[in-house]
Amino acid sequence: MYDWPYNSANILEKRMEDFIGNPEEHLIELFEFLGCLPLDRDAPHAPAQVFYNRATARLGQRSAHHHYRAGTPGDWRNHFFEELTAGFKTQYNELLIRLGYEDNADW
Repeated sequence: MYDWPYNSANILEKRMEDFIGNPEEHLIELFEFLGCLPLDRDAPHAPAQVFYNRATARLGQRSAHHHYRAGTPGDWRNHFFEELTAGFKTQYNELLIRLGYEDNADW
């Protein structure tokens, strides 16, 4: 991620937190960026609608096996134990600050 071409016109950058906070708005933006038709609520089997339904169906429901786990921004903090946090700070602290996930190294 250090070498990712941020702010490229050919790349739509989105954060998971964006989708969790307002999934419909950000999924529509994604589909429009990709050149797909906007969501059609009258076509429940259209690929965009199926993706939207699956992506938002479990938000807020805790599951160790689901991709979103709890669907709550920042929930990862509940799963970082001391050794993992120290290793993550060593490897990725600068990146977390640069991407705006943390304000400083004292997280």
